[in-house]
Amino acid sequence: MAVDERARRDLYDRLADSIGGDAAETLMAYLPPLGWSDVATKQDLARFEERFDQRFDNVRYQMEALEHRLTASLRGDMAAQTRTLMFSTISMMLVLASTILAAVKL
Repeated sequence: MAVDERARRDLYDRLADSIGGDAAETLMAYLPPLGWSDVATKQDLARFEERFDQRFDNVRYQMEALEHRLTASLRGDMAAQTRTLMFSTISMMLVLASTILAAVKL
């Protein structure tokens, strides 16, 4: 049975006649606004918590996978950059040494 506003008002009027207006207002304040079907139960909250935990675990897994991919990519890029820098430095040293040797022989 669905409770509408008319039924709630009728209940309030009867309560006011029986126990008085203040007590009727207090009692009506404890009723849910839209009916009991809209009130969450402990089981509803437990199911929500489980779904929330699963989604959070999924996000955590995705973040860890992204971190591993970025770390691997960064390591590869750093290794390539270090190799390039080392070869450039060695090449410059060889050119400088050759220039010095050529200048000394003159």
